[in-house]
Amino acid sequence: MSSMAAMPPAAMKYLLTRPKVAAPLDPNFSPLILAKKNYLKYVAGSPHFVEWVLPRSDGAARYKLPVFAENHEDVDASIYLAGVLIQEMMWQRSASGLLLSGPKKHCDALKAAYSVGGAYEFEVLQMPKVCGTPDKPFTVEIVSADKLPPNRDTPQVCGTVANGCRLAFDLGKSDIKTVAVKDGEVLYSKETEWDVTNPDPDYHYTAIRAALQKAKECLPKVDAVGGSATGTISGKNEATWCDIFPNVPPDVYQAKVVDIFSRLSKELAGDVPLKVINDGEVTALAAFQKIGAGNIMGISMGSSEGGGYANSDGNLLGWINELCYCKLDLNPEAPTDPWTKGHHCGISHMYLGQRGATKLAAKAGVKLPPNYVYPHPDMCTIKHEDHAQCLKLIQKAMADPETEANVTKLYITMGVYLGYALAQYSEFYQIDHVMILGRVSKGKGGDVMLDTAKKVLMEEFPKYAHIQFHTADDHFKAVGQCIAAAALPKVREVMPENVAKYLVCRPKVQAPLDPGFAPVVLGRRKYMEAVKQYPDKLDWSLPRSNGCGRYSLPVFPENHPDVDASIYLAGNIIQEMIWQRSASGLVLAGPTKICEAVKKAYSKGGMYEFETKQMPKVCGTPDRPFLVSIVGSVSELPAGSDQPEVVGKDVRGNRLAFDLGKSDIKTVAIQDGNVLYSKETEWDVTNPDPQYHFDAVLAALKIAKDKLPGGRVDGIGGSATGIISKDNEAVWCDLFPNVPPDVYRQQVLGIFPRIGKALAGDVPLKVINDGEITAVAAAQKIKAGNIFGISLGSSEGGGYANAEGNLMGWCNEMAYIKIDFNPDAVTNPWDGGAHTGCAHMYLGQRAASR
Repeated sequence: MSSMAAMPPAAMKYLLTRPKVAAPLDPNFSPLILAKKNYLKYVAGSPHFVEWVLPRSDGAARYKLPVFAENHEDVDASIYLAGVLIQEMMWQRSASGLLLSGPKKHCDALKAAYSVGGAYEFEVLQMPKVCGTPDKPFTVEIVSADKLPPNRDTPQVCGTVANGCRLAFDLGKSDIKTVAVKDGEVLYSKETEWDVTNPDPDYHYTAIRAALQKAKECLPKVDAVGGSATGTISGKNEATWCDIFPNVPPDVYQAKVVDIFSRLSKELAGDVPLKVINDGEVTALAAFQKIGAGNIMGISMGSSEGGGYANSDGNLLGWINELCYCKLDLNPEAPTDPWTKGHHCGISHMYLGQRGATKLAAKAGVKLPPNYVYPHPDMCTIKHEDHAQCLKLIQKAMADPETEANVTKLYITMGVYLGYALAQYSEFYQIDHVMILGRVSKGKGGDVMLDTAKKVLMEEFPKYAHIQFHTADDHFKAVGQCIAAAALPKVREVMPENVAKYLVCRPKVQAPLDPGFAPVVLGRRKYMEAVKQYPDKLDWSLPRSNGCGRYSLPVFPENHPDVDASIYLAGNIIQEMIWQRSASGLVLAGPTKICEAVKKAYSKGGMYEFETKQMPKVCGTPDRPFLVSIVGSVSELPAGSDQPEVVGKDVRGNRLAFDLGKSDIKTVAIQDGNVLYSKETEWDVTNPDPQYHFDAVLAALKIAKDKLPGGRVDGIGGSATGIISKDNEAVWCDLFPNVPPDVYRQQVLGIFPRIGKALAGDVPLKVINDGEITAVAAAQKIKAGNIFGISLGSSEGGGYANAEGNLMGWCNEMAYIKIDFNPDAVTNPWDGGAHTGCAHMYLGQRAASR
C-alpha cells in the first residue's frame, strides 16, 4: 500500500499561499486555486509543458501545464502540481487511463505516481470501478503530443417535465425517498429508513422495491421511472461505483448491484423509460428548473460534499462530478479522510460538508462529549452518526447568544472554504449560479457561510463575483428534487387513438423493411378530407427577422370528439414550418381550446419544448425566449413574407472557397472559373477550443491562397452545416458541438468574418448553409430554378433555389421535420429523443444503418 505523498520543499516554495480572506479557525488553509495562480506566475514564458489526456468511454479530458525544465532546481514543484491537477480532473470526469506527453523526467515521475504503490494508488485502484470496468486495470502511457486525443465531452440530455405517471426514488445513506408523480403533481412521498451497511444485495433490492411498490399503488399506471443515488451511475443506469452498498463484496457487487436499477424498473413497470443519475446532478437539474437558468452548480453540504452541474441548456456534461475527492487545501498538515484511507490530505470531504464543521467545533468553543472532539478515533471513521449529532450541537451553540460569536468563526471558516472551492471549480465549469443544500447550510450559520463565500469571490476573484447564490426553500427540499428525478426519463410522444385514425396511413408503395412507415403527407391528406365540411380554422404566424411564415388549417369544432387530431396536426405543421424557415415566436388565432392546447405544446414542458429552446439560438438571439401569444382575430396576425437572398453566380477574378464538413475542410482556389487547387483536410469537430477551429480553417485556406497568382484574393465564399446569417454569422452550427455556449457567442459566432479578414482584408465574403450551396450549384449546373438539393450524408441536408436560382431566406433544416406518423417510429439523438419519425433517421446514412 502506498503512503501519502509528501510535498517537496520546491513545491512548498511556490504552492503554499495564504488567502486574502483568512479562515479564522484554520489559519494555515492554503487553497489550491491560489497555489496554481502563484505557480503560473513563475513559469510564465517557459517553453516546456506537460500535457495529459484522461480518456473515458464517452469522452476525454485534456490539459497543458507549463513546467520548469528538467534541470531546474524547482522541477519537483511542477511534478507535484501536475499530479494534483490530474487527480482533480479524474474526479471531475473519471478516467480509464492516463496519457502523458512532455519532458521525460516529469512524465516518468508522474507515471510512477499514478501506478500501484505510487502517491495516487487510490485513484489507480478506484478508477476501473468508477468506469464500470473493474477487471480492466488503469494504465499510464507516455506518448508524443501529436498522439494525444482531443478533449471531448458527451453532454447528457435529461427530461425536465414530469408528464404522465412516474415513479422516482432517491437513495441516501440513511433512507430511501420515494415519490409518485402524475403530470407534475406529487401524489405520494415517503422516506423509508434502511441499512446501507448490510452486505446482502438482495436486502437492498427488496427494500427499494418495497418502497417503490407503495408509491406505485397511488398511480393508475407507470409511464417512466427516475432516480438518483450517491456515487457514479453510468449512461446505461448501471450502479458502477455507489457507496450506498459499501459492504457488498466486489464479485457480488458486479453480479447483483451493477444492474440493480434496471432490474427494479423492469419488475415494477416493465419496459418503460428509466433514468438514474448521481444525486448531486439531480440537485443541479432541480435547481435549473427552479430558477429557470443554466450554468448552475448544485452543492449539497451534508455528510460530505455532493456536487452536480447543469450547463446553459440544463443538460449534464457527462462528467462524474465526484468533487468530494478533489484536493482543496495544499497545507501539508491538512487533515486526512476515511474515504481515501489516509492516501491524501486536504480533500474536500473534510471541508465542504458536516466534517468541515465538526473538525472545527472544539476550536469554536462548542461544548462537546470527549469522543466528538476531532481527531478522536470516533470522528475519523466513515460513519456519519457522530458527526450529525455534533453538528446539532454546533447549531445549538450558534443559536446561543453567549457562544454565537465564537461559533460564527466556524461558519466564516466554512465560507472561506466554499469561496475558494467555487473559484477552483470555475476553471472547468462555467458557473453563473450555485444552489447550496445540506444541513451545514441551515440557519444563521449558513447565512454567515454564504456571505463569506461571496466576500471571497468579490475580493480575491472579481471575475467570478457575478455568481448568484441560491438556497433551497421547504418545497424544493421536500419535492423539488423528487420531481426533477421523476422527470429524468423522456417519455415518447404519444398519439391518441382519435388522432391516429386520421394520420396513420399506409402507403400504396410499401417500404419492405419498414412496414409501419406512415408518411406524414398521406396523413395530412386524409385529415383534410375529413375536416373539409367544417368552417372553423386555426391560423398562425411564425415571425422571424427577415420575414414571417403564415398558415391556415381547417379544424374540427372545439366540441368535436376528434378535436385532438386538429391540435396534434397543428403542432406538427408548425414544427415543420419552424424548421423550414426559423421563428422567433408563434402567434395563434382561432378556437380558444385549440389555441390554448397548441400554446401549451410550444411552451416549457410541452411536446415541442425542444423547438422553443433551439429557435432563439437558430435566430441568433439566444438570450431572447421563444414567445407564444394568442390574438383575437386573424386580422391581428402578422402577414406572411419572405426576403429572397440573391447570391452571386459568377466566379470571375481570384477567389477562395471552403466547405466545412463534419470530418474535413474542403478548400479550393479559383481564377476566372478555373480550379487551380483543391484539397480536403481532416479536422476534429469535437474539439471544444474555438481557436483550434479558427486556426484549422485559416491554415487550410492559406495554402489555397498561395496557389492564386500573387496571392491576390477578390472574394471568399463558403458553406457549413447549420444556420448562417446574412451577415455570415455562424448562429447555430453543429460543427462546433462541444464549444461552451458563452464561448460560442464570443468566439464562434463571428468566426467566418474573422477568417475572411485575416486572409484577405475587406474583400467580399459570403457563407451559406451546405444544403443551400447544393441547391445553388445544382441550379447553375442544370440552368434551371425551383430546384431542391438534398444531401443524404450523416443526416439529411436540404436547400432550395427559386426560379431565379436565388435562396428564400429560410433555414431549411429539413432533417428535424417529421416525415413518419407511425406511433412506433424511431427517435433520433439530435433532439434528445423528443420526437419520433424525423428525417434525420430516414434521409441519410442512419436510415440505411438502422
